[in-house]
Amino acid sequence: MEAPPKTRPHEGPSARCFLVENVMATKRSIVWIDAGGRTRQTIPAGNATLSSIMAQIQAVSNADVLTWFEGSDNSLSPSPVSATYPDVADAAILVYADGGGLEARLTVPAPLLSIFLADGSTVDPATIVALNAAVIGTLVTASGSAVTTYLSGVRQGKTFNA
Repeated sequence: MEAPPKTRPHEGPSARCFLVENVMATKRSIVWIDAGGRTRQTIPAGNATLSSIMAQIQAVSNADVLTWFEGSDNSLSPSPVSATYPDVADAAILVYADGGGLEARLTVPAPLLSIFLADGSTVDPATIVALNAAVIGTLVTASGSAVTTYLSGVRQGKTFNA
């Protein structure tokens, strides 16, 4: 009998979101760089190579990939963009779920302003169709099940005092 996957609660609003620790999944470590030279790491887990997810995150981010690995290291020559959310501390947190309702989150560092609704906080799903197509069926939850649906997306970032 196989041991169940080790999970730990994800910090955030959902009690049903867990980080994958012991599931047979492909993981890709991606280091993003913003126009100010700041970096942020994301590590999505999937049931296949995560190249399409990385490319689609990149398409909706002002940050660029500095380095990534899914096996051996791949160093690149990034060219991030200085824009409305140029800092990797700003992010769009996208929430997906598998058929059983278990959630997985995907972070888009330094997101493009154009992916948000007029409120500047809510991600407009119509602007991330290609990203969602890359994620659905590839990104996995803590149980190892592929996500089947996009639930929501919200901007998370630094708070500025006026």
